[in-house]
Amino acid sequence: MSANDVEGLFGRVARRDSFDWFTIAGQLGYPSARLAAAIAAEIRALSAAIKDRDRDAFADARKVLLELPTRRCVYAFLKRKKIADEPKAGWIFMLANSESELISAGMTTRTVEHRLKEINRAADVETTFGIYRCWRVSNPVRAENIVIEALSKSGCYQAPASVAGKRLDAAIDDSGLEIRTLNALGSLEERHLWESFPRHFFGGFRKASSRR
Repeated sequence: MSANDVEGLFGRVARRDSFDWFTIAGQLGYPSARLAAAIAAEIRALSAAIKDRDRDAFADARKVLLELPTRRCVYAFLKRKKIADEPKAGWIFMLANSESELISAGMTTRTVEHRLKEINRAADVETTFGIYRCWRVSNPVRAENIVIEALSKSGCYQAPASVAGKRLDAAIDDSGLEIRTLNALGSLEERHLWESFPRHFFGGFRKASSRR
């Protein structure tokens, strides 16, 4: 697998605009969109440095990639690590229908893909729903109540999916119920990588376009 292939995987998770983005996210250990975007940007920077034979840029990008949980994601993709089971954990999902602009939000303690199939079988619409956003949470029943309240108060059931998605992102973030799945991979030899991550995350990441 080439660097471009790996960057492409993280890029699809970051953009969340392809039909299989959630499946790929699961294969990578469910990195967040912002984390996936940061890793993709650094891989592009690494590739550009190799092409330009820029040793300093290469060392810089490599250092950041090592400090991000890049290896954990790749190990998960290669099935060398797996997400540990969390007691009473579940998923909050938001589904969207591109044709009718309908959305559906709820929770499941099974797989989101299984719940998606059930909803599409029962939905009275010509175009099927797709997975728009998902969050792994520690208390799915409570989180679902928070989601319903957030959507009802803001009128987001009639709003575009992008607006509703941002509203739910904020509500779940405020709830403190989201589980960072990359912290729960089996046999974590690289735990120190995650501990160094916030320094880069909150300090901001360079965009790959800034490196020539």
